[in-house]
Amino acid sequence: MTQEFLPHVGMEGQWSWVVGHEHSADALGNAGVMVLATPMVLDLMEIASVQAILPALPDDWISLGIHADLRHLQATPLGSRVHATSRVVQVDGQKVTFQVAVFDEWEKVAEGTHTRYCLPRLEFDRRVAAKKVRPKPI
Repeated sequence: MTQEFLPHVGMEGQWSWVVGHEHSADALGNAGVMVLATPMVLDLMEIASVQAILPALPDDWISLGIHADLRHLQATPLGSRVHATSRVVQVDGQKVTFQVAVFDEWEKVAEGTHTRYCLPRLEFDRRVAAKKVRPKPI
């Protein structure tokens, strides 16, 4: 039996981690800035969003981030736990949009929206393979 693609408004996902040096602005090229880096906030938002729709994706499907609108509101020091919650707010065919909030142990540190495109893994793999053999523009 083939599983259907069935995400719906209201589905929620969460993800958290303790901020280590590998998540810091310093590690991502902003020397000496020892707080959670904005690109890692986005990573946390994406993972929470994937978790939100994972139960609705057929086993042979994947989701890809295609848009993010992120406001990084407060700094989070190393060693702090950050937690993202993502909620589906719109489903438009294979595009799913989420409202996401990120908190550290003290306050909300980020918020935004994120959109993912869902498709069969084989279709995605075919697109990537076709691009690899396409002539590169000069």
